[in-house]
Formats: sequence, structure tokens, C-alpha cells
Amino acid sequence: MALGSLLTRPRTIRARAADFEAQDAIPGHPPFDNVLAMSIASPDRIYGWILFADRIGADQFTQEDELLAGIMATELALRYEHTVLFDVVQRHAASLQIEVTERRSCPGGAARKRGAIPATGGKHPRSLLADRCAEKSDAVCQPRL
Repeated sequence: MALGSLLTRPRTIRARAADFEAQDAIPGHPPFDNVLAMSIASPDRIYGWILFADRIGADQFTQEDELLAGIMATELALRYEHTVLFDVVQRHAASLQIEVTERRSCPGGAARKRGAIPATGGKHPRSLLADRCAEKSDAVCQPRL
């Protein structure tokens, strides 16, 4: 059993050090006698792993320890996912704020760049409406400026 297996699919490892290959895989970690390691995962993605070593007061980790660690790992995955989603929302809000500022400073400019408003030859859309109405000389077509 190795730590890398925790990153390929969600799982839990509860073992004695002799059965676990992590001693050399964790640089600087002191030697340990027993270990409880599990994936930090959401239903869609594995974010990493968490490891507990040398259970205090017992020779090995229990099923209750495993359950508690599982709750902690699930909570950690959810908090990480929410943090990432919050960051995405904040970036999108900032992008929208920039777009609003651009549109306010240059009427029609930002939207025209994306093709939402046809090119007006530098004229404000109200001026174009007035020009069209003047061409028609129709009493019904009077712009309200």
C-alpha cells in the first residue's frame, strides 16, 4: 500500500508501518509504527490525502478513528471545494464590474466590441434613430430625446 493509491481513487488505509510504504515517500517525516491515511475527496474529484501516524494510547487506529478521520476528510474536501467556487464567483463578479465600468464610460463601446450592438459609425444609437426618422418624414416616427 502506498500514498499514491489514495490519489487514484477514494480510499482509506489503516495499517502497521511494516505494511505501509510511506516511510520513504514522506521526506522528513519521523518513523511511525501505525498509520491511518485517507483520500480527501468530493464525489467528483480527489484533492489530496490526510495521514495520521502513531495512535496515542493504542497499538493501532480503530474503526472509530477511521470514521472520525473520514468525517474530517469529507469536511475538508467540502470546504476546499466551496473556497474554490467562491473564488470563481469573485473573479466573475470582478469581471462583470469591469464590464459595467467600461460600458458606463463609453456608451455602446464595450457591447459593440462583442458584436451585441451593430457598428454605428461613431454615432450614438439615439442619433441614428433620429436620422432614420428624419429620412422617413413620417409623423408617427418621432424620437423622444
